[in-house]
Amino acid sequence: MEKEIVRFMKKYIILLWLALIANVVQGQQLVRQVQTLADLANVADGFQSLYNVQYGYTEGDGLGGVFFYDSNGAASTNLFNVIDSNIISGQWVRSDTSQKELRLSDANNSDYTGFQAPSTLAADIIYTMPSTDGSAGYVLSTDGSKTLTWASAASLSSDILAGIAGTKVIGPSIYFDGSNDYVEVAHDSKFNFTDGTDDLPFSISAFVKMTDAINFRIVGKYLTTNNTREWNFGTAPATGTLRLQLRDASGFSPTINSNAALTSYEGQWIHVAATFGGAGPNSSNAFAAAMASNSALYINGVAVASTTADFASYAGMSNTTADLKIGYSDAAYAKGSIRDVKIFNRELTASEVAELARGNDLGFADEWAGANGAVYASDFSAGVDGFSATRGTAAGNIDAIGGLNDNLRLTLDTSNNTHILFKTIAGAASGKRVRVTADVFIPSSNTVVDGVQTSWDGAGEANYASPTLDAWFRVESEHVLTLSSNTLRFNAMDGGSTTVNDAAGADVLYIRNIKVTEIGTLADFRAEQYDTSTNKLYDLSDNAFVGIGTSVSLTGREVPVYETGEYTPTFSFSGSATGLTYGNQYGRYTRIGNICHVTGGITLTAKGSDSGNPRITLPFTAFVEDGSNSVQGGSVTYATNWASLSSPLTPWVVSGSNYFLVYDWDAAGVTSVNQANVTDTTNIRWSITYRIQ
Repeated sequence: MEKEIVRFMKKYIILLWLALIANVVQGQQLVRQVQTLADLANVADGFQSLYNVQYGYTEGDGLGGVFFYDSNGAASTNLFNVIDSNIISGQWVRSDTSQKELRLSDANNSDYTGFQAPSTLAADIIYTMPSTDGSAGYVLSTDGSKTLTWASAASLSSDILAGIAGTKVIGPSIYFDGSNDYVEVAHDSKFNFTDGTDDLPFSISAFVKMTDAINFRIVGKYLTTNNTREWNFGTAPATGTLRLQLRDASGFSPTINSNAALTSYEGQWIHVAATFGGAGPNSSNAFAAAMASNSALYINGVAVASTTADFASYAGMSNTTADLKIGYSDAAYAKGSIRDVKIFNRELTASEVAELARGNDLGFADEWAGANGAVYASDFSAGVDGFSATRGTAAGNIDAIGGLNDNLRLTLDTSNNTHILFKTIAGAASGKRVRVTADVFIPSSNTVVDGVQTSWDGAGEANYASPTLDAWFRVESEHVLTLSSNTLRFNAMDGGSTTVNDAAGADVLYIRNIKVTEIGTLADFRAEQYDTSTNKLYDLSDNAFVGIGTSVSLTGREVPVYETGEYTPTFSFSGSATGLTYGNQYGRYTRIGNICHVTGGITLTAKGSDSGNPRITLPFTAFVEDGSNSVQGGSVTYATNWASLSSPLTPWVVSGSNYFLVYDWDAAGVTSVNQANVTDTTNIRWSITYRIQ
């Protein structure tokens, strides 16, 4: 009998659990206390020894799983079993109105982190994860088809930045072999970032692909002796950190170095940049702290942690006649590729560096600039140098002020309004950016005036409200010239107020050493502009520098030099033009590789007194043909007011020269046109295609 009871109880328990499972499958909510679950071990996907828990099934979210509640019936905060998987130490949060969430608890279940889907999805998205872990510091990258892989963040940075709002780094590059390759640009004073007393602001930008990141030299005026060392940008010897280095005449060399080496970037295209804000006795940054808070290094458009050093005895950058070199400095060479070197005579902002890292150019105000150098430099040794005063009196050649002579003085009247010194600056280009610097002296004996404000056409103010009185101090501001008057102003200030608007009595302020400099892109050397036929690297800025390559090679996409431009042709007789005057001169050209197409025209108003054959200049020197014979020419498309011609004129490009001659063809042969065929009102237009050197 006891055996029958036992057999019955076993059948009852099995039937009970079958009924339970049936109810679960049907989606009914079940919460039931269970004391012994030994027989459930093979039912619940292999769970072992599940005691004193409650369980339930939740439908409608497609999870197909069972929530486990704790013995007190609290919410499912600990366990959730997804069928055919392992237990996750966390929970799924389900909702019919918002995104579902997966929470993963920490070790003691006190806090959790979670994943949540976007608020709306156009379709199901399933990402395929990598099969193995990535290296330290790697990031997940998608191929655009929901397949994720591990990739170095460094290798992605330039493409990511480029894809934000600009052009990716594609195209040719200049390759340097690390032993004797460089591009040399002849010395120009625009590359000396010193005014003889202070260091001036400048910035450098480049795309590089380093084969060897140790001692990879990008660009600098920094040769092998102190008297040819000024500044240098590249990676440091031995460490391979990104470095901007300055040098004074005594050999002191302050630097800013990135804390991390660039060796991890070898074989990858990256963008690097350095900015420097200037320093000196007239600057807000002393030489002794030239770089401490006044410089920055960037990799792929992002400022990197850096350390400054060796500036305690620094006395200001040298001013030498050393050539600028790309790919070489201080007896070290670059090994790898450089494709885009830009040099600016201003301190770029972080957002401007990021724009360059995306492969974009800066705005019109900064491209191109520096072509005119100093637009204006004051000279008050004999007078006011063109400055005028509003509600006051301007006087020049004022001596013995703070130990300096030849100063400009503004003496304020008692008008209850703004008191201004102003001058219209000729030659400042509308739409360009300029930097204004000046030295100002304000005596403590003033009753109201204790500051100064600079502005341009009444805008772009820079305030110096609390300077040291009875001492010369430097003011500096940048302005984009958007108005036509181009008027520089210095306004007297009263304490914290913008300008003096009350009776100022006989207060004065003194100004000297005013400089207006056009700033922006000094040089823009792009690999696309490297001409393999002449080994010349052409600068795209208005300064039109030319670099000469030594042993370098153009690699990547072999795009020939493409250039369009305008030039001013001249007319002469065998090279002389005494008394010759023009009514009109114009010329345009398109150059593709070593082929140049030129159109132009000249109208004379007087032919002058010289004799010989007419010569009209071209923008480039013609290729040297076999011997001295030239086979290149074009057509004269229009000609009026010539004398004694027997046929239409024909241009003939002279081999190895930058001009063409004009010939008259008749039945008897070719006749070279001379002065007798030219009148005071001769007009000629031409179209010529020729090969250049």
